[in-house]
Amino acid sequence: MILFLDFDGVLHPEPCLSKDWFERLPLFEHWMRRHAQIDLVISSNWRNVVPWRDIVERFSRDIQERIIGHTPPRADVVESLVPAEILIFEREAEIFDWRRTRGRLSEPWIAVDDYPWWFSHGCANLVVIDPATGITAKDLATLSQRIGVINAAKKT
Repeated sequence: MILFLDFDGVLHPEPCLSKDWFERLPLFEHWMRRHAQIDLVISSNWRNVVPWRDIVERFSRDIQERIIGHTPPRADVVESLVPAEILIFEREAEIFDWRRTRGRLSEPWIAVDDYPWWFSHGCANLVVIDPATGITAKDLATLSQRIGVINAAKKT
């Protein structure tokens, strides 16, 4: 399973002061430790403006080892290779391009984001977070449930 992770509105509320950045990270990392089968890909726009090393170092060492990359910036997405029905959905198109270029289109995936309009309507692979709070224990329970559904569908 691949989890595509946004930061703003997910790992901290949006808006928030820089001193509060990543305040929800310990909660998310605790959840990740209970889901060892999940690889992590950064889909946050931070990947376009913050040095990669600085992004990775925000995470605990054991979680850093599970970060396998970041999605490409929208400008680098090969539009002709992205299905037309998702091309207008920025984050979903970036995720598709990442999965395609790494030969991982057949693997189950899920995205955690606070911008549902960056994904196709009703995207079953998206867990939407309330940006006013950032990720909560209830969201993580929903995420676990959704992963179970995705994994079960993959087996059939």
